[in-house]
Amino acid sequence: DPGAGGSGQVVRAHDGLSIGGFAADANCPCGPDRQGGCINQSGMGALLGVETGSESLGAGTLSLLTTGIPNFSFCYLIAGDPNPAPIVFSNGQLAVSSGQRSSVIQQSNNQGSVVTAANPLGTFPAGTVVIGQSLALQMLYRDLGCAASSGAFNLSNSIVVVPRL
Repeated sequence: DPGAGGSGQVVRAHDGLSIGGFAADANCPCGPDRQGGCINQSGMGALLGVETGSESLGAGTLSLLTTGIPNFSFCYLIAGDPNPAPIVFSNGQLAVSSGQRSSVIQQSNNQGSVVTAANPLGTFPAGTVVIGQSLALQMLYRDLGCAASSGAFNLSNSIVVVPRL
């Protein structure tokens, strides 16, 4: 179950979609009755969660799974301080403030899923991941077909991890 957490230290922050009660786009709705991020061109929202492992940087076993991304879309993980009031960003809502992007760009498969490489926390610039400090994560991905007037990107829900040694 994405978002359930593998070690008890990963918590579901919020969906990055219903805070403040606004929708990113009339054709790409967000709402409190759904899981995942705002609806994308595949008709669902992307759901980010923990597949396996723990948030231990020393162990390097954390693996994240994102489902509901349009097939064969380019995507990358972003990280930063948790933002309690997500803002509209392209077709989605950004729930990460002061964000940094992962150095690893991936592509979703033909099922609309992507699994991060082992230890995704190690792919961010120095200073992004701090032991014991909450870190919000979201998957940013290409989303072209939601609405003619909307942006070209969308975001998953956000999760928060507390990295440890």
